[in-house]
Amino acid sequence: MCSSRSAYRLACVSGALLVAMIAACRSDSVAGNRRLRAMRDGVSRAESLAARGRLGRARALLLDVETCTIQDGDPDDIEGCTMSVPGVSPSDPWLEQSGGIYEPAQTDPISIKFSGPVHFVALVSDGALKCSGASIGRVVGYLGGSQVASVPNALTDSTDCGEDDVTFGVTGGLDSNAVVDSLVIQGVDPWTFDVEGASGRALLNYTITFVAGWPCGGSTADARDSIRTMYDSTVIFTGQPYKPACSDFVSSVSTSHFTWAELSSQLVHSYGGSLIGVFSATLLGPTGIDSVRGAYGAALTLNSTYRDPRKNYMVGSTAKNSPHMHGTATDIATTSMTWQAVHDSAGNVPGARVLSATQDPSCSSTCVHVDWP
Repeated sequence: MCSSRSAYRLACVSGALLVAMIAACRSDSVAGNRRLRAMRDGVSRAESLAARGRLGRARALLLDVETCTIQDGDPDDIEGCTMSVPGVSPSDPWLEQSGGIYEPAQTDPISIKFSGPVHFVALVSDGALKCSGASIGRVVGYLGGSQVASVPNALTDSTDCGEDDVTFGVTGGLDSNAVVDSLVIQGVDPWTFDVEGASGRALLNYTITFVAGWPCGGSTADARDSIRTMYDSTVIFTGQPYKPACSDFVSSVSTSHFTWAELSSQLVHSYGGSLIGVFSATLLGPTGIDSVRGAYGAALTLNSTYRDPRKNYMVGSTAKNSPHMHGTATDIATTSMTWQAVHDSAGNVPGARVLSATQDPSCSSTCVHVDWP
């Protein structure tokens, strides 16, 4: 029995090399070289390269903010920022998963609890794993105990998968818009496998990079952050992944025919003392709402434009991917006498999509829904 983890790994690797050398002597040179490559450093040539050159280490994030880094083997250290070291379970080994054989096995998911919200989470590992395995792992993010993201990992270099079917690591992470306060790193499948007649195991040594705080408000969430988190709820928002950027929120905008007061009449959230919303360039542009006004030839009243997911849910909309939540739609107020004329006018605007009364029963004859996909 080895007296320490490092000594244990060294002895096992040495034993593996000895077995490989004996095998090489007992077979032709080609088969011997294959076996030596397979057994070196426990699993494969790829792992040996990773161990020597530390291939697959964290890629630098080209951001204008502090990027925090934690990595295997450094349980008391966090680099690049002043945030405290997160809690990691299991804590020994630190940020490592292994199928065993050449070191004690650790196949449990790794849980990471941050001291506050973080975003722009990225993951990279070195080590080794089977290319054609059933799973190469997954990163799951949580905020306030609720799952907000789940993303499968990818092989760092799929072209490295040769005849031994082993490569040196994975990359992963969450969408840059995802804000989390804890992570779970799910492992691979299988943990142990055959490598050209030798016993192999998966080994993943992780490096995690992230940005501390909220994307918009920094240390404290502001109204923009609050709205953005609504897009994580599958109860009120589903569809293609979307979340407005912090810079997408505006507090004053107008067109030739519509003032900010008209555009913002249904907004409910304020930032810096002003109401904020998201309004797409197509909605405000030359073929947007001004074109509908021009085609109609008279003043129009906007019932609503941007609606955050909660507002969209509260007004009774059943469209969980409503263009109102993307800032690309408006509902134009009508009466039973004007509905058809407004509907036809909007239908003549290039690029505009106009819903019928049956397509949008919430409007019926009281408004016309127009959006710009």
